[in-house]
Amino acid sequence: MQERFDLTAKIRQATFTIREDRTLEVKTFSRSGTRTLVFHDSIRMGGKRYHLFTDNTKFRAIGNTIILRTATAEAESGAPIPGLTVTYRFTFDEILAAFYLSVSYGSDIRRAGCEVCLMDVSWEGLNETSFTGYEYDAMGKPFEHTFKLPTEKNPLALDYEALKTTRLHVALERTKTRPHTFQKAIALHGKSGYFAIIGGTPTYQIEAGFIQTFFEMEKKMSTDLRFYSGKNSPGAWFLLDQPKDFFAVCDELESRTPELPEQVAVPFVEKTVSLSAGGLGCDLLQTKSGVWIDAICAGEKVSCQPQPLFYADLWDTKYEKALALDAGYGWERVEILERKNYLRITLSDPENGRVTGITMIAEAFTEPDKERIIWKMKAVNRSDRWSLTNVSYPQCVAKGYETAYVSSYSGMLFHHFNKRCTALCGKYPTGNRFNMAYLALYNPAPVGERHARNGFYMGIHDADGTPKIIGLVGAPQSDCALIYSECTPPYQRRAGNSFTLPGRMIWQRFDGDWFDASLIYRDFVMKEAKWISPLRGRTDSPDWFRHMPVWISHYLPNENPDADPIPITLKAKYPDKEPADWYRTAIKLREELGVPIAYHLYNWHWVPFNNDNPNYFPVHYDLKEGMKALKEADVRVIPYVQGYFWDMRDDRGTDERYTREALPAAAKKINGEPIYYTYASKEPDGEYSKLSVMCPTTTTWKNELRQVCRRLYTDFGVDGIYLDVVSLNYDQCCDDTHLHAPGWSDYWWKAFAELVAGLRDGAPEDLAIISECTADVFNGMMDGQLSWTWTQVDSVPSYPCVYGGRSAIVGRLYTSNKRDDADYFRFQISQSLVYGQQLGWFHPEIVNDPALFPFLKKMARVRWDKREFFAEAQMLRPAIPEGDVPLLDCTAYLRGQLWNHEVLIQTGTWEDASGHRVMFVINASGREADITLAVYEDEYALPADITSFDVEDGFRLLGDSTEGGVRRLRCRIASEGVGILEWDK
Repeated sequence: MQERFDLTAKIRQATFTIREDRTLEVKTFSRSGTRTLVFHDSIRMGGKRYHLFTDNTKFRAIGNTIILRTATAEAESGAPIPGLTVTYRFTFDEILAAFYLSVSYGSDIRRAGCEVCLMDVSWEGLNETSFTGYEYDAMGKPFEHTFKLPTEKNPLALDYEALKTTRLHVALERTKTRPHTFQKAIALHGKSGYFAIIGGTPTYQIEAGFIQTFFEMEKKMSTDLRFYSGKNSPGAWFLLDQPKDFFAVCDELESRTPELPEQVAVPFVEKTVSLSAGGLGCDLLQTKSGVWIDAICAGEKVSCQPQPLFYADLWDTKYEKALALDAGYGWERVEILERKNYLRITLSDPENGRVTGITMIAEAFTEPDKERIIWKMKAVNRSDRWSLTNVSYPQCVAKGYETAYVSSYSGMLFHHFNKRCTALCGKYPTGNRFNMAYLALYNPAPVGERHARNGFYMGIHDADGTPKIIGLVGAPQSDCALIYSECTPPYQRRAGNSFTLPGRMIWQRFDGDWFDASLIYRDFVMKEAKWISPLRGRTDSPDWFRHMPVWISHYLPNENPDADPIPITLKAKYPDKEPADWYRTAIKLREELGVPIAYHLYNWHWVPFNNDNPNYFPVHYDLKEGMKALKEADVRVIPYVQGYFWDMRDDRGTDERYTREALPAAAKKINGEPIYYTYASKEPDGEYSKLSVMCPTTTTWKNELRQVCRRLYTDFGVDGIYLDVVSLNYDQCCDDTHLHAPGWSDYWWKAFAELVAGLRDGAPEDLAIISECTADVFNGMMDGQLSWTWTQVDSVPSYPCVYGGRSAIVGRLYTSNKRDDADYFRFQISQSLVYGQQLGWFHPEIVNDPALFPFLKKMARVRWDKREFFAEAQMLRPAIPEGDVPLLDCTAYLRGQLWNHEVLIQTGTWEDASGHRVMFVINASGREADITLAVYEDEYALPADITSFDVEDGFRLLGDSTEGGVRRLRCRIASEGVGILEWDK
């Protein structure tokens, strides 16, 4: 099927061809030549893949805009997603050889749980030789970097279709040239032409030969696809001629972005209800059968594309099928009650009364003095047929905010959030995204300009830490962000399961940035949260653990013939020369550093890693000998134990104990099947090991872990236990025989808290227990958490801001693809120190590295000297470096593909319980820098006369001044220099 269009634009003609493989070929003709782009767009939903380009796709032209209207077609059967239409708009520019492509999704019902491959583009005939990425660096300056493409093809490279269906770790193992992501544009240079994609977050999958324009949308999203319509439609420019000044042309094209049509989705509005708390406010639009919400605006109030106030999913127990609802349409009764500082919205009997016994109640409580709106939400189910399976809090549309903060890893910022049409979604409380239940939007202000309610905070203040999905979606042309959160009720698929959503949803205006938003959440945590230790400084943890400055990680040599693969992220920079080097090198490191170290030990057991567990015994033949030597050298050893899974084939590929002992205690899906995960480990027959999730409420799992741990500290004298995955994942269990409500709930983390308490029963007093990744509900039960993934782009220390002094945060990943990058190493270790982390996790071989070891030794000494201080200190707002600030431009660790522009002057300021304050300044770069440190005087209360810092290692204070409430300290800091200033409040 082919359509040809003659144009009056710079591109004179374009042909659109739907190929047999259901891709869309767009061929353009202009004076500069012919370009052929191929779009591979699809949607994955319910485990099925749906194509967008079929014989039923319709084209029409309106001037220089070509409109393509289509429905989905399932890959195998050709059946569509009922009621979903997708509209592509190709608008060809009159001045430049370029076109703007936007895509709008329309549906008669809510569409969620989709993975959207949008503008996945390959090309033909370009003969590309290099590519250039464009964005703005950490100081806001234009940045571009050009890469030569490999001249030889990787024989293991995957093409588009193979890459989409291959497990991530397998794809990474086969890939020699990693993908690259830039936050503004990517351009390809070829012998036969050129083209660039401007917009989204384009990711070049180099070996597979395509670009993902919106790679974040390819993750499973709870976002209603209908949000991506009208002015919220995702869009990007495709530039086909190479310009002299790329950034100038970007600005020119963005100024000519076609105006998208309004999406008229709201039926006749019968009543507009204003909801306000001081300067925070929005309109609720009441119709005959529903309630919609208009935008909260950063500036002057304007109407945006309204969204239904909430959504919910039901399960029909009679006919066993799902029903998606939202607040916008079809409710038999709609009531809004208004009182002073109070609003109640009640919607009853959806589907125009055909579904009875379902009532949704949303209550809003306003606090004008705090500019805060507090939402409580409940679903009353009186039905003997329908079950609630998913319920959202009220949705929010925020307009006009430039930067987004998300509680991922240590905390992450997303600049120009709406312009990139970013879709962020994650499960709380998990160790990566979201590990704390809040986010924020704000407009950055220069230092010295006091903020005027420039930020919007959304937090779920739930003292029980119940699991929930949190999402944030940006839209470029409307400049709006959709914020949503949802919970899964227990007793899914059982009729009559009423549900009160846990805690309170908070909407609040605030002054400042991510730090100020974090203080709002910290205030809630310290006053209400049930998971936090009340002891500042964690005196309930062993002293050696609270004060530990450095961590290493390594594994015993693999001698079991089944022991392949080894932990991929722990591969040594240099292989051990002798079998005993696993402990001898660690002892050498301890001696050379001159400070204590903790050893995170893998593969101490004979069975392979992530295989046959929990049958860990017998141990490696020289574990006892190595442990004795390490103890004599004052090296603390914390072995790895899988705290979450039981291998379903737990004896060299056979089911020895799993079905008989573990299966009754395994976490189950709604259909009764065990929940399991697979990673890189394989059984002897080559099949991936299936690791069954164990329910933490069961005595089977509590006793199994206790027996493993007791044997380790009794027979081998270990100093602690590392329980893998526990604070990374969060699952449900629907087994009726277990002692909990079936489904998702707070019992999961509370059961692990009881499990960990049981591990301490009878254990040595100084035994430490830690787990993988940082999630807030696991803080109190663990002595610390491994922060190995805190190596993300645009990181901020929000997690330390909330939990500093109440949880030990341990280590980062330094191995893998960054292990030879000295600049990156210095940056990560200096940032770790100012974030209050215990340094690590290094391979012990670092002791023999002349490029890395000296800086590590210096930082380890600083961390050791301040061990008592950091154990109880709480973070203040970090000082802001200005002036000649060196940057590090590189990609990130392991699987990282985003380009980093890291500030190499790292600062951190902390205060202990007595009011003693310490500011750290570290130059992680390879050159001297003259900088200014800017701090707010009312927050810091610095001494009036500062002539020097208390520690000046390559650091010199040149002078200071105060203006407009901002104190500025002029400094000169040498390469790898350190300055430390101490004072009392």
